[in-house]
Amino acid sequence: MKLIFIYGPPAVGKLTVATELAKQTGFKLFHNHISLQFVQSVFEFGTKLFWRLTDKFRLEMLEEAAKERVDTVFTFVYVKGTDDSFVRQTIRRVRSRGGQVCFVQLHCHEEELAKRVKTKARRNMEK
Repeated sequence: MKLIFIYGPPAVGKLTVATELAKQTGFKLFHNHISLQFVQSVFEFGTKLFWRLTDKFRLEMLEEAAKERVDTVFTFVYVKGTDDSFVRQTIRRVRSRGGQVCFVQLHCHEEELAKRVKTKARRNMEK
């Protein structure tokens, strides 16, 4: 299993790149907001319980994808320090199932990010 782990700041284009990559490669797309919306359907966004369950759900999904050899593209907003444990666990779980992890960091000029973060398309996707 190959895991393409696309990360970067909000509005940098992670979902756009991941969607195109999934189309080109046949990989499954696991978009970051799917897990957020799933947990938020029951628990309040931002609480300790919310983040614990979100991480648990993501890790279980990625580990099972590795176990079943389902090549996957995953999007993620990485926060240095806060998310280090999640990233280490992702690597460990995927590799323990024989998978490989490839990290792709996206960048964008600050001015462009400021424009993108306010778009209607992002609001429609609850971003």
